[in-house]
Amino acid sequence: MNRTPKDRDSLSRSRSGREVNNLLHTLRGEQFRHSQNLLRSKVHLAAVASRSYNDPSLPFSDIYTYAQAQAEERLREQEAAPQPLPVGQLLPGYPRGAVHGPAVPKSWSDLFTHDPTHDRNTATFRREALSLVFSHTPWSFGSSDVPLLLSDEELNACERGVYGRAHDTAESSVPPLAQICLRILLAQFPDAVEFRDELLEILPPHFYRDLLRYTAVHGPLPNPKLYALCELDGHVDGELIVVGPQATLQRVMMGASPTVASRHEKDGGAGEPVGDDRGEGPSTRGPNTLEAEEGDSWEAESSSSRDFPLPMHTLVVLNTSVSISALFALPLTLTRLALLAIPGPTPVHRLPRICPLLEVLDLSYNPWLNNPPEGKGTGSAESTLDRIEWEKWARLKVLGLRQCNVPGNIGTRVNRGRLLDAVHIVGIDDRTFGSSLTAVEGMMESLTLSD
Repeated sequence: MNRTPKDRDSLSRSRSGREVNNLLHTLRGEQFRHSQNLLRSKVHLAAVASRSYNDPSLPFSDIYTYAQAQAEERLREQEAAPQPLPVGQLLPGYPRGAVHGPAVPKSWSDLFTHDPTHDRNTATFRREALSLVFSHTPWSFGSSDVPLLLSDEELNACERGVYGRAHDTAESSVPPLAQICLRILLAQFPDAVEFRDELLEILPPHFYRDLLRYTAVHGPLPNPKLYALCELDGHVDGELIVVGPQATLQRVMMGASPTVASRHEKDGGAGEPVGDDRGEGPSTRGPNTLEAEEGDSWEAESSSSRDFPLPMHTLVVLNTSVSISALFALPLTLTRLALLAIPGPTPVHRLPRICPLLEVLDLSYNPWLNNPPEGKGTGSAESTLDRIEWEKWARLKVLGLRQCNVPGNIGTRVNRGRLLDAVHIVGIDDRTFGSSLTAVEGMMESLTLSD
């Protein structure tokens, strides 16, 4: 069979194309085998072989996908293959061991000695940071896994039921059933619009505070969800917890409580009710009338309680900045305030005049407290902590200064002029400046006699 030159050219091109494909296939196989030899592990192959395609048509994991997703993530972390080395060369150790050469510079030490416990965007850190303020608030199943951080006297009072809570710890193996249900609901409504229009509609209002506390530890709410949860009063049962970097404290949250007119103004200033018994003539009140009036008075009482919502008494700001405008907008009714791990300097020395009724103040994880306000001034300038007028907080009982690098004589300064109602300070070398003899002696030395 005679072939034309055109046929011979097309045949040669097809053969050359197949040769190129065969060559590429061979090179890919060699590269794959070479990488397998470098890994020296068959974990990734075992993971592929262990995959099952015979699951039921409607498994439980498809209905509640969050549990399966968490299990797969843990399995992926356990069976993750080590990072492969560059193909074609075998380095002595990096990234699996030490590198030949001089020591790592100090400026690079954080890149190689990262401690996960110091990460402030983890549930572990949030649980530890919120433990002090949650220990002095009413019990809630939303924060039941947060450990107690109380003194011995407070723990004894807790056992007697003064605080109304049990010895719940973060190591509890079984979470409350309500907390599990809350976790499922949050997984089903991840979107902010669904969270506002669907989840908050079906969730009873008395669970809002539990939702706020649970998400503050396990999944901080962004601003849209936080505003939807607190849109009525600017808080939830008197509490507001803002956790960054997901959310920020806005001044509008401080002034969100609506001013509702009284029932008298709502009725247009009406005069005496019709049919009032003034003692003139026979009484027109019968048993049915009395029962109706009792019902009306009960409804009026419940309505008046709704007209005057509970004021904000607890504010927690964690890992997010506090602007000057938001700081000056804090309500006077605050009795518990926690400013934790604030990124930049904040003029907290103005708090005694803004919030004079504080009983619990937590300023932990703020190393800038030893610096001058707003970072200005020389080395001899007063620090932010020195400028606080502690004597103006007559109701202060607990002060948190964990990991703030404050001086050791802070107990003497805080308790100056206090004899019987000394402040319990948490976070200074694991010592308590409340009833110790050293603190009392320091307070007596600081007292001066006036003419």
